Amino acid sequence: MQIECAKWPPAVIGSFNWFFYNLENHVLRQQAEQGEKILLHYANRVRTEWHDMLPADCFNIAVINNAFMDTIAQELHSKELGWGIAW
Repeated sequence: MQIECAKWPPAVIGSFNWFFYNLENHVLRQQAEQGEKILLHYANRVRTEWHDMLPADCFNIAVINNAFMDTIAQELHSKELGWGIAW
């Protein structure tokens, strides 16, 4: 596995495993395409933020931040509304 090549501690690898498990089982997956889109954007942004942080400042990526998930959902909804408006 590629994650093992990074030589991260087992706790970090476990956090990533739980991160993806929690996303796969999140209630938004029941909302078909829109829920999937929100989860993908969340995963991308949180994973990027985690990798950009200094090791001492890293957060537990496995914990889903539902407030941030809601923010992403609102951003995506606003963008979709904007696409329907002729500027």
